[in-house]
Amino acid sequence: MQSALSSPDILYEIFTQFAKLPHPRYDTLAPPRAELLQAALTCRIFRKPALKALWSRLPSLHHLLRIAAPDYKVIRDDISKDRWTRFQEYASWVTVLFVDYTALRSPILTQICRRVHGRPLLPSLKRLLFVWDREAMSLPPETMILVSPTLRELHMNLRMAEGNPILPVFLERIATGSPHLMENLSIRFRDIPGQFLMHLDRFSSLAYLDLKVDDVPGRRVGAQPFFPVLEMRRLETLSVSAELLLALSSSFVFDSLVEIIIEGPFPLLVPAVARVAAPHLRCLDLHCAGELSNDVDMLLGNSLAAVTVDHANLFSFSLHMEEAQVTVQARDFFKPFSCFFSAKTLSFKYGGSLLWNDDDARSIFSSMSGVSDLEIRFNCNPGDSTLTLTGLGILAKVCPELDSLRVPINTRLGEDAQLPPCLSRCALRSLEVVGESIIDAYEPARVALFLDCAFPGLDWCYAKAKNEREGRRWEDVFRILKLFQHARRVRRASIEDGPSSSADADDEMTLLDSQYP
Repeated sequence: MQSALSSPDILYEIFTQFAKLPHPRYDTLAPPRAELLQAALTCRIFRKPALKALWSRLPSLHHLLRIAAPDYKVIRDDISKDRWTRFQEYASWVTVLFVDYTALRSPILTQICRRVHGRPLLPSLKRLLFVWDREAMSLPPETMILVSPTLRELHMNLRMAEGNPILPVFLERIATGSPHLMENLSIRFRDIPGQFLMHLDRFSSLAYLDLKVDDVPGRRVGAQPFFPVLEMRRLETLSVSAELLLALSSSFVFDSLVEIIIEGPFPLLVPAVARVAAPHLRCLDLHCAGELSNDVDMLLGNSLAAVTVDHANLFSFSLHMEEAQVTVQARDFFKPFSCFFSAKTLSFKYGGSLLWNDDDARSIFSSMSGVSDLEIRFNCNPGDSTLTLTGLGILAKVCPELDSLRVPINTRLGEDAQLPPCLSRCALRSLEVVGESIIDAYEPARVALFLDCAFPGLDWCYAKAKNEREGRRWEDVFRILKLFQHARRVRRASIEDGPSSSADADDEMTLLDSQYP
């Protein structure tokens, strides 16, 4: 054990496994700096491994600049030899860096650039992340020294003015340096330089690609794409705008693609998905931007179904249409996407109103018989016919594998509505009531009894009520539901083990026997 602790490599691995805490801003795991500093001051053997772990992840470039000059914002003297030696040593340990704009504008960084003579400032850098909350004018020339041949991940989420001369050079240096080592690439800003997109096929080792832009430079839908065929054999996750996907290539080959997220107007999503060949696709997430002009736009989903029906391995399908405000019949909304109903996880978020009736519920839910996680969100205007408890009972009957449900509900039971004749076999354990759900003050017990019959295994309930009054009503429903569940467990125990001598159990059963079927 003593000989093991004398090895710097083993000590470094130990220090990197210190209790890790999420970064408060970027949710990135990092060892607590105070504990590592204390370890470095403990003894001479611990010093370098602990400091190396301490400096491996920098939340800001300012920390490193202070090593070169304590007052790094003002240049007074040249960097001393001792400080420069220590600066180079610490810089060689950095593997993860979050870049802030003010540090790039520091005067000392200009002096450091002249000293490194075009060499990488951080020779061991693996993750480089630009996340700026405010709009910046442009990237300064000093940004170029952050390019490292060891880079594995680049994340750029920037808001900058147009016409940035350094950005194209920076991205082209990334693409022409060691692109075959890059594993994660995320670029989000107003426009991506065309010369960078022309080198996108060089990133042969990418596992994650995220490209989001407001405008595709010099390209419009229908123009000649950058590549006739774009192959990324190792790519597992793709997040991209539909317009950019159409501008990149006429055909995509992603042998390992598991998840794809596409954003854009609904008419562009159809041809964008049609160009992707992904035999192992498991998750498809579509974000539809803008308003639907009319029902014809919804019918475009028929062609979407035709090009994606071969994805038999699809596990999850999500549709986001929060910007749409058109009121449509529920069966017309879901029909274009029925080819995805075999997925285990389904999520539909619609900004308009969906009009329901019991026949719609039976037709829609019968096609989702294998779903385990279902989310349906939409707006409910006053007077709209929305999903009722009867429709919820149909869901419980035809979807026995359902485990989690998030949906708006109209809990008003009409004169012709009946409680389920017996306990359902639905496996639902989690229920979240969302949106403009409707509940009356005088029916919490009846609603609770309905939910207990439809979902006897329910153990977690939550309601996002639109006001405090309705929130209290839903609390009453869930409280009474727990009483019903407890009474049922007591009854089952009394049948299996004989009459119970518990007075509390007898009181509960006397209270509920006349109401519970």
